[in-house]
Amino acid sequence: MKCAGCQGTGMKVSIRHLGPSMIQQMQHPCNECKGTGETINDKDRCPQCKGEKVVQEKKVLEVHVEKGMQNSQKITFPGEADEA
Repeated sequence: MKCAGCQGTGMKVSIRHLGPSMIQQMQHPCNECKGTGETINDKDRCPQCKGEKVVQEKKVLEVHVEKGMQNSQKITFPGEADEA
């Protein structure tokens, strides 16, 4: 559901008065949703990731280096990464 603190934008605007007829307007990420714009109820949160949507996991990957491969050649592992 949308964050109540930022109305789903992920950013909050704070206004600070500096003096007579002078104000400063600052924009910063929302503290409640950490800038995502959405929140998850406590009862609906995953017990493993606690609502972060990402689980840290260590895995042993096996790499097959073939004959004739160039030095610093990249080897990719499809499906083994996340944008987070």
